[in-house]
Amino acid sequence: DMNDSAVKIMERLTRDIKSATLVDLANSTFNADPGMLTLNTVNASGTPMVVKYYVSGNTLMINEDGASKGALLSSRTEIEGLVFNYIDTGNTIAIKVNLRLRPSRGVAVDENYFYNTIILRGTY
Repeated sequence: DMNDSAVKIMERLTRDIKSATLVDLANSTFNADPGMLTLNTVNASGTPMVVKYYVSGNTLMINEDGASKGALLSSRTEIEGLVFNYIDTGNTIAIKVNLRLRPSRGVAVDENYFYNTIILRGTY
């Protein structure tokens, strides 16, 4: 469950960050747990939209243009930690994702860590 949730989260974050036109620094929370990431991007038809990732309770939520799109985790997995780091080298902009998940069923007391760094297209 944790691996499936991690793959789903990282694939969605990677796709949205790569296609973002701008990282909304004022409406994002970096270097803190839990983090929040707000991206200006475009949908499949090319219409501008805002995508926001945030933690609510023990789950990662996604919001598109003010409308909740629900959780990005399995019901048997919880967010234990989520940190976004903003990287700007002057030429390249990237987001580093530090994700920590744990099972939410049974007596299992395990945590897994997942990391990714995604570069915005057009900034390299």
